[in-house]
Amino acid sequence: MIDGEILVRGVADEVLDARAELRARARRLGVLAEGCVPKVPGVTSADRERTLKTTEGIGPILDRLWAEGR
Repeated sequence: MIDGEILVRGVADEVLDARAELRARARRLGVLAEGCVPKVPGVTSADRERTLKTTEGIGPILDRLWAEGR
């Protein structure tokens, strides 16, 4: 494993651990809001393509970025 990958995984694990700790603390305090936020359906590739298509022609920089596949 490359050192950078180890670092990234370590940081990701710490972030998840911190979130888990925060949720646990909020739950203990009785302020955790679970299930209140409605689930939003995921963005489909068709949605993404349609949205990107609407940005064509906005300006030369954005057009160039899309042409380069960014």
